[in-house]
Parts: sequence; structure tokens; C-alpha cells
Amino acid sequence: MIGGAFIFMIIIYAVAVEYITLTFTPFSGFGKFPASAYMLLKYFFFAVALIQFFLIRYYKAFVLANKTKSEDLLLKLLSAAIVADLPPLKF
Repeated sequence: MIGGAFIFMIIIYAVAVEYITLTFTPFSGFGKFPASAYMLLKYFFFAVALIQFFLIRYYKAFVLANKTKSEDLLLKLLSAAIVADLPPLKF
């Protein structure tokens, strides 16, 4: 379900980009920023993506390693599948 939402949003973003490029032809951007600002933004978003990647891996391992008695293995696997956006096991 979450993966479908991601794919749907990518399609929406692609349509928005095409609409902007067709409407504002020739499109040179909304602002006049130096090239160093674009590189800084690129590195910032790359760092955010890396942080999210490792946080998801850490949280998934934490959920699976949690030793509470109220959760059984199936609930732990379901929680980890939700965090990692993996399809849950079907029994």
C-alpha cells in the first residue's frame, strides 16, 4: 500500500514537472541562485536520504530485537515490514 502511494506520487510529480516546463517555456528556474547553492542543496538532500536509510535499518532491527512478552513473532515481523515497506508474511 505504501509502495503504491510512492509510485502514485512519483507520477504526480512527473506530471507537475511536465506542466511547469510546458507552461513556462523556456523554463530557466524560479530563482536566480549561484551554482554553489544548487550543489549545497544536492548534498543536503543526499545526506537526509542517507540518514533516513540508516534510521529505518536501525529501527527495523530494534523492533525485531525487542524482547517484550506481549508481542509474538508475527507482530514483530509485521511491524518490521511496515517500517521497511516490505510485503508482510501471509500464513
